Amino acid sequence: MTRRRDAASLLGEHDAEARVEAFHQERAKGANGALATPPPVADGAMFYGLLGELVAAADPSTEADPVGVLASALAACGALIGTNPFAQVGNTRHPLLIWPLLPSTGSFGRPLHAHAREPL
Repeated sequence: MTRRRDAASLLGEHDAEARVEAFHQERAKGANGALATPPPVADGAMFYGLLGELVAAADPSTEADPVGVLASALAACGALIGTNPFAQVGNTRHPLLIWPLLPSTGSFGRPLHAHAREPL
């Protein structure tokens, strides 16, 4: 006869939260320890023109990185423009579309309102 166990007792016994935190810290270090080279730094010239003004206007009201906002704005502009303008490389047409990947080290989103934290 086996003892019936619920999820709370299992998590308590194995301290799942600490194990998950340790896993994420290990992943952050990378396979070979700390990063060999520092990540690139954004140049102010990237934020020139209308899209730069858009990023500057959005900056006070968001916790997003300005480079991420700029990449998203460039992707939105390419989607709005469509596939008609293109660059020809050999026999291949390359439209003005980009697909940015915006990785994050965080795992929790900001609640939309104060009541989002209250249990139902």
